[in-house]
Amino acid sequence: MNDGGKKPRRAARTAEAIVEVSFGGWPVGVAMASVLLAERRHRHNHRTSERRRDDFPKIGHFDTWKVDSLQSLVLMNHDLILYPQWVNASDFRHTAEHFNNVPLHSRELDTALRNRCEQLLQDMQRKIDEEHQRAIRSRRRQKTSSTTSKPVAKPRTAKFK
Repeated sequence: MNDGGKKPRRAARTAEAIVEVSFGGWPVGVAMASVLLAERRHRHNHRTSERRRDDFPKIGHFDTWKVDSLQSLVLMNHDLILYPQWVNASDFRHTAEHFNNVPLHSRELDTALRNRCEQLLQDMQRKIDEEHQRAIRSRRRQKTSSTTSKPVAKPRTAKFK
């Protein structure tokens, strides 16, 4: 059946809606966007497991590492599996596989982007350092001008009757 190319457009609108809901009007960088999308993916997978997997525990939060720790402690201390349907993520070996955003540009462009970012960061740090030094000098000038312009108080003398 030919849908006239509507499915890709619908999928793109859905992806745009997910990004809009995740970020709203909040401008974020690439790293923060990746973290927010990973959190959204984690919560989606957890909700789906609660709905579709039999005997999956409804724990009321998304901090699954806490359940992993609790499961490991109960197993170690009491030789009992607390949640039989729970898959403990810490039982798996770490691999080089990633589930994040993948850059689609060339290595040359990546190198150029990284160099430009480093240059911008250095410029920004230099400006911050200059402003900090200006603020320190300004404070020093205020201290010296305020101490020299104060009138000196006459010493008090006691009056005896």
